[in-house]
Amino acid sequence: MKNRPELLTPAQDWNSLKVISGLTDAIYFGVQSYNMRLKAKNFERVDLEKVANYCHDQNPPMKAYLTTNILIYDSELQDLVNLITEAKEAGIDAIIAHDIAAIQIAKRNNIDFHISTQANVSNIESARFYEELGADNTIVVYTSDHGDLMGDQGMLFKGPSTYMGVLHIPMIWKVPKITNPATTDALMSSIDYPKTILNLLGIKEKQQPSDMQGYNITSILREPENPEMQPRDCCLIEEDEEIGPLNVRLRHLITKDHKLTIYEGHKEFGDLFDRKNDLNELNNLWFDSDHNNIRFSLVNRLLQECLKTQTRYPKRIAGT
Repeated sequence: MKNRPELLTPAQDWNSLKVISGLTDAIYFGVQSYNMRLKAKNFERVDLEKVANYCHDQNPPMKAYLTTNILIYDSELQDLVNLITEAKEAGIDAIIAHDIAAIQIAKRNNIDFHISTQANVSNIESARFYEELGADNTIVVYTSDHGDLMGDQGMLFKGPSTYMGVLHIPMIWKVPKITNPATTDALMSSIDYPKTILNLLGIKEKQQPSDMQGYNITSILREPENPEMQPRDCCLIEEDEEIGPLNVRLRHLITKDHKLTIYEGHKEFGDLFDRKNDLNELNNLWFDSDHNNIRFSLVNRLLQECLKTQTRYPKRIAGT
């Protein structure tokens, strides 16, 4: 049987555990110490065996993961050893660990571990380190929520801008058994991440949210230089800035050949750049009569892309 992704759900007490029973593959929970939700509701340490037995007795059985996802100090080490030993004896399936000490203790106790998102893997050496410890099935994605102007057009930092310095973000993927070192000029968007990750995890289309936007870019990860494997022919970027006195809305449409920007409230003005022949974006073609048809076509395409992003909620219930 092909491995399928595991649905993991938090449980903070017995009430929440009973609510999610039968709806998830595994739970993660904390006790009164060594977890990031220390001040929230937590199970009692003496409940470890009861939690494990309850999960394993469900039909189908659920797995139980104990969180130990904080930094550990010398004064806490022995108690952490005791906790992980108790978890192993209680039948807990794995721990979720942040600190390397917790991982090493788990390995010595022969209990499985998962790397917490708190571990903040931000460089290749950290990724290799965790891989050598046993985390050998990890998707690595390096990206950002925005770019920065580094002197482009005489400007610095970020903000509402038509220039690619702000709009062009890093997108570096490493997927076991899928990717090889390569570059691509394919158009991709950060909104494509969820669909792509769900696909890589083996979650079928019918099991994904029906109205989720974005494209599955797995084909690009497999064949980055094959233009026939690129699902996008444009990217829509929506930019709303509301900081202090600044209140502005921009909409950008990017194709392989051109970039169009529309500003709210400026009906007669916009930006149109030739991405192939004007890499530094110095020549705005908005008012160039030779590009009127291109501008019209891109504005129409921008409208169509904006319509796609609008939700259809609330859904129709009545038949007529």
